[in-house]
Amino acid sequence: MPITPKNFPINTGSRRFSPGEIIVGLSLVEEQALVAEGHAENLLVIHEEAETAGPNEWEVSTEAVNLEQFQGLKAAEQKSLLQSLGFEPAANAEQRLEQYSQWLEEQRGDEDGDSPQTGFPV
Repeated sequence: MPITPKNFPINTGSRRFSPGEIIVGLSLVEEQALVAEGHAENLLVIHEEAETAGPNEWEVSTEAVNLEQFQGLKAAEQKSLLQSLGFEPAANAEQRLEQYSQWLEEQRGDEDGDSPQTGFPV
């Protein structure tokens, strides 16, 4: 899952990435560590087939998709998103929807600024 630096540039050893740039070339473990430590944030990738986008172009958003948008994702996209959020994706579409719903509820219930899954600031 693509990530971007939050507030300060991140040097991966091969390149320096500024906030807003998509960091490439890291393992999933490295990406998750940067997100968990609060240095980077996940970018949700949604395939868009609109007039402005070609059939193989992707729209990148830092906003969480709602349940309806999640349901509209292909199974592989749902699974990738759930993995990036720390879940072991369910095989069944209804169970994946429940997992994502659970994550959304945890985010809404996070009033003190700490992530309920990691304890790190979000």
